[in-house]
Amino acid sequence: MTENECKMVEEQKKVYAIISNSIENKKGSLFFLDAPGGTGETFLLNLLLSKVRHNGDIALAVAPSGIAATLL
Repeated sequence: MTENECKMVEEQKKVYAIISNSIENKKGSLFFLDAPGGTGETFLLNLLLSKVRHNGDIALAVAPSGIAATLL
């Protein structure tokens, strides 16, 4: 587990595990992450993107707002 993975709260760990499992099993799922501002969505997404890219795969993130998009 990376240093940043250790910083996740329980809910983030649950979501991270679900999405990571889907990625590792190449399920081709689509996830929509919606939560109030300041709850760590960008942090979680950046961890997932980093994990995928570290494995040599391509990862793209999209955001519905301009501010969120600049943070990814």
